[in-house]
Amino acid sequence: MFWMNILVSLILVLVVIVIGTQLDQDGNGVRRGTQEVQGVDSETKEVLSETSLPVSTTNLTLPESTITPSTPRPEEADINEYIYPGSVIISSNGSTLKLTSSDNPDTITQWYKEKIKSAGMNVNSFVTTKTNGNVLNKLSAADGTTDIKVEIKKQASGSKVEISVTKLIN
Repeated sequence: MFWMNILVSLILVLVVIVIGTQLDQDGNGVRRGTQEVQGVDSETKEVLSETSLPVSTTNLTLPESTITPSTPRPEEADINEYIYPGSVIISSNGSTLKLTSSDNPDTITQWYKEKIKSAGMNVNSFVTTKTNGNVLNKLSAADGTTDIKVEIKKQASGSKVEISVTKLIN
């Protein structure tokens, strides 16, 4: 019952606001300062007086641009240092990069090994798989606070190497 009363009151308030706006567009019906609306029954006026919602005749305009550019999170800025030079970014979501490159998978793998070492991390595991011209290299590294996983994949029939980098902050 309580929620029903609130719902009915809310609907009546919205009706009053719409009616007040319509009356204001005609140039009459709203007195500034007193918030009295003419042409509305006494029950609706009572609901309006019980609420603290002001009836305003001011038109609001929003600034042309209310969106401010976001500053990348620290993890996002850090993941960008793992973008392989000359690669094309397919997607990036802050902790994961998907890239493509036309370089040799071994060259790419060596670059990531050196990048991980220069970041002060130790390569925990390194797996190289080459079968029928298909290449799948996986690197995993950590330094106690950060885990890096790199996957380098090339299909025998394709010309592009797919690179996936994931950086997790512990």
